[in-house]
Amino acid sequence: MGKNTLVVNLNDYYLTYTDTRERPPVQKNRLTLSKIDNEFYKELLKNNKPKPKAESHKRIQQAWDTIDKRLIRNILKNKTLTVSDKIDHLQEIKDKLIEQSVVIHITCDDLDGTYQLFEVLNDRGRELATGDFLRSTTLELLEKNPELQNNISEIWDKILSKTDNESFLKSYLTSHIAKIKRTNLHKQFKEANLFPSSKPEDIDIYEQEKIKNRLINLESQYEIFEMISEGNWPYLNSSCCLWEKKRLSMLIGLIPA
Repeated sequence: MGKNTLVVNLNDYYLTYTDTRERPPVQKNRLTLSKIDNEFYKELLKNNKPKPKAESHKRIQQAWDTIDKRLIRNILKNKTLTVSDKIDHLQEIKDKLIEQSVVIHITCDDLDGTYQLFEVLNDRGRELATGDFLRSTTLELLEKNPELQNNISEIWDKILSKTDNESFLKSYLTSHIAKIKRTNLHKQFKEANLFPSSKPEDIDIYEQEKIKNRLINLESQYEIFEMISEGNWPYLNSSCCLWEKKRLSMLIGLIPA
């Protein structure tokens, strides 16, 4: 009974909530992931053991397995503990997470400021991925057009679910401006005018169309990038010799020189 009470408490208070605006009220997850990840995440919470399909699914699964192995499984499989002891240990983990962890919420007026703040606070950690920044920027610019915003979100999800998306974005930018710097790739995309620099409230239909066309082009070019990375030449009627094909692969960093 104690264990069931703890599970219900954790689920109802921290994982889900009842949306009373719906008729009848609907139980929803407190955390919503991107479209490509959300269904996998929901099935994981239900303990349905979904099969990872995207690279991001694998990372979510890895985090889930790590928490289970290091925090939960050692307690549940400990034969020296009684059921009551196990519940106490699980409760202790919950209390430490809730009472001794701090979440800081900082609001910025623009994404450039957000990126700069992230770099300052995280100067010893992992750099914010270029794709994540560009995705957030473009989706914010499309707030006036929810349907287009949803379509663009799906394209970004497909691209960013791949492990080599950062290499692809660097190659894509290089193909437009010839030479890029190693850092601040997001600013170089902006300086190259590959995406509109307007504020969300000022963006017009022409600029919305520009974002749409850019993402369609990114998606199609990624397919070519992926074929080359797998050793398949993407062009049927090509006059390139074997050496030229290998050289191109070397230039975009897919195989060593």
